[in-house]
Amino acid sequence: MKKITLPFTPENLKSLLTEVISKQSTFTHQDLAEWCWDYTVELEDVDFENEYEYDAISVARDIECQWDLYLCNSYKWEELQNLDMSNVLLPYEWFVEWLNKLESVK
Repeated sequence: MKKITLPFTPENLKSLLTEVISKQSTFTHQDLAEWCWDYTVELEDVDFENEYEYDAISVARDIECQWDLYLCNSYKWEELQNLDMSNVLLPYEWFVEWLNKLESVK
């Protein structure tokens, strides 16, 4: 796993999604899901000043939740024990939808 060290901002989330969509990312979907988890934990008690910040945290939460659900629904428990999760890819269309959600608010 490669730790994404970008600060937790809506702009960085948008940039990460754009990188995944371009298929030129230097990180895995697992790395992005972990970053999103950290983002949601870091900002869970923050009162957001605008809708864009609120939607960004909602998208980040959806990404990390969908990652977990995808793993649970796609692999048996025994497979997960030895699975190299860095090779797991979420559906491309999901990233497009998440980016569209962010872009529709700003």
